Amino acid sequence: MKVRYIYSACVEIETNSTRILCDPWFTEGAFDGSWFHYPKVKDPLKVLNKPDYIYISHIHQDHYDQIFLKKILKKFKKAKIIVPNFKRNYLLNRMRFDGIPAKPFDYLKINKTNIHLVPNEYDITDIDSGIIVNEGSKTVMGLVDCVYNKNFHLNLKKIIGRYTDKIDLLMAPHSGANSFPHTFFNSTSEKKLLRKWSDWKINLNKDRYKNWCKIFKSKYHLPYAGKYVIGGKNINFNHYYGVMDPINIKKFDNKAVILGDYGGEINLNTGRVLKERTKKYDQKKIKTYLKKIQKFKYNYEKEINIPYGSINFRKLFNLGYLKAMNFSTLKSDYFFCFKLSDNDKPIGFSALLNINKKKKSKVLFNEVFKMPGTVINIDYKLIFGLLTGLYHWDNASVGSLYKSKRMPFKYNEGAQNFLNFMQI
Repeated sequence: MKVRYIYSACVEIETNSTRILCDPWFTEGAFDGSWFHYPKVKDPLKVLNKPDYIYISHIHQDHYDQIFLKKILKKFKKAKIIVPNFKRNYLLNRMRFDGIPAKPFDYLKINKTNIHLVPNEYDITDIDSGIIVNEGSKTVMGLVDCVYNKNFHLNLKKIIGRYTDKIDLLMAPHSGANSFPHTFFNSTSEKKLLRKWSDWKINLNKDRYKNWCKIFKSKYHLPYAGKYVIGGKNINFNHYYGVMDPINIKKFDNKAVILGDYGGEINLNTGRVLKERTKKYDQKKIKTYLKKIQKFKYNYEKEINIPYGSINFRKLFNLGYLKAMNFSTLKSDYFFCFKLSDNDKPIGFSALLNINKKKKSKVLFNEVFKMPGTVINIDYKLIFGLLTGLYHWDNASVGSLYKSKRMPFKYNEGAQNFLNFMQI
């Protein structure tokens, strides 16, 4: 059995019976124009071997890349796309809408190869999966972006126990793809806080990686997934977005193998490693690359050309608020204040929402912010796209496309989930 690393969560798992390509993301500008690759390959189709199966773990755009999938299927016409059998299969529904042929599976057997796709449905907005591939005495498991979930953990243990008590390669996440802390603090006046919370995020994801490695005993570890740089006008976010170079994992994990981008490989039968990366990325080259991708526009900057004065934002906010309140889980006051801008220049319009489901409140316009809550500074074109359903709140958040300020500084999961439903 061989595992070949391509980029981020994209790997090839090859057995004597089949080859599985996992999560091929290569279209630049994922998450509505924000995420880019570094290092970048000119033609990813030339890097990939012919797959028999293509496994897509979940719906996030750095895993489900519909544009590139169509290119793969055009070149490798016999490849079959497989997805987990989620209870709420947003991924499969989206693929059908996009014209991507896919089938959900829990288990596949190809000759002597056993393939398990294991859903990890943490909550309504965090749906991911893992993959287990076994052939004979060799077993590989990939956990993609999965957060810990007891049921998921026990299900994985049960499946692995059918084949072995120790897997050969654990592919575990080492980074967190979200908009914290870089969109929550001012990069000029709050640098110390940005450094503090960026380090906190790195350590949090180190702990998540260590925890998975502790739970599942494995001969080798491959840190993967969640690898990207932020492009467009927000390239300065890369200084504080809390994503570490996986080479740092070698400092505390002697089982870690850092495979080189676009073709590093480990043969689990012989233990031979090809194209292992031993040095950190060159920061000067990254800086030069970021300047190149700074010119790219986000989707809302390219796609929405309606003048601010032509949009009835009072009506949009009222309708979006009424719909989202049907899904609010908060039983005490929590406020969102949306302050609109045009290319980072304040417009002088704000909308204040109380998402306490016990109260029948109205949207207040141009009123003073109330606590506890979050102030969101957002471009009017982006909020127009979000309220009308052209874009999705989760993609805008992961793409770091708007700035937030929590007061007091405390995460509220229910409040964050509320935003995903705020559209007309």
